[in-house]
Amino acid sequence: MKKASLFILLLSLCLFQPLSMAGASAGSDSLPPASSESPPSLPEADSPDGEYRYRTREGLMIVSYVDAWQGDKLAEAAEELKRNKHGLEMEYLDRVEIHPGSEPNGNQQVSASYERELQQVGIPIHLSGFLPEDYQLKVNLEKGVIRIYKGEEKQAAEDIATDLAHEYGHHFTFFHFDDAFSPKEFKESTYYQVRRLQQYPKVNGRSDYEEEIHRWSIFEIAAEDYHQLLGSPASKRITHYFDISEKMGSTTYQPVNTASRYDFNAIPQENWDIPLAFQVEGLHPYFLSFLEEPIGVAALAPFPRQKTAELTARLPILSHRVEEHFTFKKHIVEWDPIEEGYAEQPVYTLVAINRENRVIPIKTVYPGEKTAAVVGTVTQAMDSYIYYYQDGLDQGSLDFRLYLQYPDGRVLASEDLTVDFDTDD
Repeated sequence: MKKASLFILLLSLCLFQPLSMAGASAGSDSLPPASSESPPSLPEADSPDGEYRYRTREGLMIVSYVDAWQGDKLAEAAEELKRNKHGLEMEYLDRVEIHPGSEPNGNQQVSASYERELQQVGIPIHLSGFLPEDYQLKVNLEKGVIRIYKGEEKQAAEDIATDLAHEYGHHFTFFHFDDAFSPKEFKESTYYQVRRLQQYPKVNGRSDYEEEIHRWSIFEIAAEDYHQLLGSPASKRITHYFDISEKMGSTTYQPVNTASRYDFNAIPQENWDIPLAFQVEGLHPYFLSFLEEPIGVAALAPFPRQKTAELTARLPILSHRVEEHFTFKKHIVEWDPIEEGYAEQPVYTLVAINRENRVIPIKTVYPGEKTAAVVGTVTQAMDSYIYYYQDGLDQGSLDFRLYLQYPDGRVLASEDLTVDFDTDD
């Protein structure tokens, strides 16, 4: 394997907790191939009590310690993992483990982790008359291990798709990126240059669960880039968010929407202070360059660079206006849709970023729907009464951003629009 360092590096996907605001929530040498005669699955009887195993024909092991994850569900987890674009590095992933409960240190925000562990592999050497028939050359290799936590809370492969994509992103990038992609030399790495991270002094080479360190870790940024550029369709889930106007009339509604890292259309990457992966010139080709078979790589790139650049140049521009009803103000953020017939129409998600640098989803707009969203207060006149519904977001200042998610998985972001409600007329 290209990287022969012996240290073990643990990297984890840290999910965001719901907003805590009032009313919140609405190459190298390859391994010997697995024998084609290997059984696709190990019988559960061969496993210790409370442990379930599934082995693919390629030799990848899926191990579960959760009763709800066994049999066919482990096979489905393996198939979901394979839907992430991959190459030779897949042979160096040893296993995926599904565990009950929280991460061992009790960190509730950590839903999954990736680790490289040193293993000794025996390679048969046949030199009749010189070596014993069963002689094997012992080789030390680093093999990857993905661990999924809180498995009892997840029902299907789609529920672990985001975790798998992100953690496999660690495996992919550590395998393929050059030796400078390391805690001490990361600024010398090709990836650091291609990603243009030199303009962000907060970028670090650490592995830490503290949020500000974690989201600026070059290893986390790289794994998030992999998720965006090469991750499986199921790992890019679209959540339908409703604005305060759409919630009007409901007797039980959540004034403010929340998002986690599982809501890809609202938080396509953990660090929203840097450009999205598809909007960094040269980054997608860089990732594609590590996949095998150039013809296949071309097929994996349905959106050539010039097309993405052209779409970026035509990104919608957000605008803001105010309407007043019964002395209440509602703030309307709107935009012109992508021209029909120009390309496949995206799903729009308007989000706001507050002064605490937290993302607040505002509204999801599907193709054909009106491209506008409302924040503030909306009113409804019924039986001589005026009912009003408020989200409380029309205070202070918010940065509005529009994410465009295309059917092929590409996601782009508009320029931000800053609205200062305290000075608004």
